[in-house]
Amino acid sequence: MRIIKLTQAPKWNGKAPTAAEFLRALRSQSYMMEFCASLVNNYAKGKLWDGTIDLNTNDIRAVLCMTNTTCDTEANVQNTGAFTTLDRCDATGYADVALADEAVNIDEGNNRAEFDATDVSFTGLSGNATRAIQGVLLHKFDTNDAGSLPIVFVDFASDIPTTATQIDIPWDAQGILQAA
Repeated sequence: MRIIKLTQAPKWNGKAPTAAEFLRALRSQSYMMEFCASLVNNYAKGKLWDGTIDLNTNDIRAVLCMTNTTCDTEANVQNTGAFTTLDRCDATGYADVALADEAVNIDEGNNRAEFDATDVSFTGLSGNATRAIQGVLLHKFDTNDAGSLPIVFVDFASDIPTTATQIDIPWDAQGILQAA
């Protein structure tokens, strides 16, 4: 977890904000706290601030990445196709998974907003990936990798073996990202 100093938490009057209100709050803050994500893309930060990325309505997809990926070290790529090595899972039956039930919620007790979604499950894998699975990339999907914007990379605590036939990713109870 990376914590960055924040100046002032927004006030939400006891109600969940709209996506536009959340983005205005992000733009008004000097810093952002990133939670769960191992690496947050710098261009995604800018797109969150300017409102180009709407976490509630955009098509956000999860991409399993194997151990040769550079998604865990390249924070300045402008599209998913620009990673030196994406290393998308190559197991038979693999497909990227769209996030469901994306939501931006307010945690008044901790003075922060949280982005969360339903836990992700990659099913139907044949167990024949060529390398272990290192983590998952979340990106704003648009047509193909070249049109898609990486948002966050989540590095797993330990690599998942090549023989996995189902990979379940339970997001942290505090959300995938936080802004305070």
